[in-house]
Amino acid sequence: MNCYRAVAAGILAGMPILAQDIPELEAIPAKASAHPNEAFAVTYEVRWSGDPGEFAVMAPEIESFDWGTATVGPVTATTRDGQNVVAHSISFVAKQSGDFETPGVNIAYFHPEAAPPTETPNPETDPPGPGAYPSLRASPFPIMVRPDRTALWFSGGLGALLLLTVLSIYAVRRPRKPITVALAGPIYDLENIRVIVHNGTQRRLDGQYYEYFVELARAASMMPPNDETAKLRAGLESTAKQAGYGGKRPTDDDMDGALRDVERVLSKLRNT
Repeated sequence: MNCYRAVAAGILAGMPILAQDIPELEAIPAKASAHPNEAFAVTYEVRWSGDPGEFAVMAPEIESFDWGTATVGPVTATTRDGQNVVAHSISFVAKQSGDFETPGVNIAYFHPEAAPPTETPNPETDPPGPGAYPSLRASPFPIMVRPDRTALWFSGGLGALLLLTVLSIYAVRRPRKPITVALAGPIYDLENIRVIVHNGTQRRLDGQYYEYFVELARAASMMPPNDETAKLRAGLESTAKQAGYGGKRPTDDDMDGALRDVERVLSKLRNT
C-alpha cells in the first residue's frame, strides 16, 4: 500500500529552520484490509536527522470526520537508518462498508532550546501566527472498507453442523452459566512515558520551566485516555501556557505537585 507524506515549513519562536532541518511526517497504513467495526491501524511517523533532542513532538490532532471513530494508541521513539523516529499509532473504526478518506492529522513540534511562542492564538478563531508552533499535516488518503466475507463463508458452510452440535450438547447437558472473560486493558508504552518524564525533570534542573511542563503534558497525552489523564493533561498544558506565554514563573510547589500527579498516575498504570 502506498505511503503518504507531508512536510510543513515554519519558524520556531523567531528562529529560522532550514529546509533540511524540518521534520518529515509520513502516514503508513496497515497492510491488512479494512472491515466495518474493526480497527484499521495507521502509523504516523515524524522523522528527522541529527540530534534526537533537536525537536520535541506533540500529540497528534485528528481532524473531524463522520464515517467512524479514531483512537490514538501507543507512541514510540527510536532511531532507524540514521534518523530519529517518533511514531504515533491511530486506529480507525468504520461504522459500515464503503469508500472513505481518512481525516487529516496534524502533529505540532518545537525546538526545545528555542524560546516559547510569543503569542497565544485562539485555536477556534485564529490561524497559527509566526509565534505559534509549526505543525506537520498528513493529508487524507482513500480507504476502502469491505465486508468481512471470511466470516460469512465460514458461517454458511458450517451453520448446519454447528446447529446439530449445539442441539446434541444441550440434550445431554444442562445449560451452564456464561463465562465472563476480562478483556485486556489499553496498550501503552510505560517505559517511553517515563523517559519523557525524566527529560522534563532535566529541563527543570536547567531552569527551563516552560519546557518542563510541556514534557509532563506530553507524557500525560500518551497515557490511556480517561477522565483522570485528560484532567491531568489539561492542567499541565494550562500551566505551561502561563509559564511560556504569560511569563509567570511557576513556584517550586507547583512544579513538585505536577510531578507528583504524573507519578501517581504512572504508579496506577504499573499496577494494572
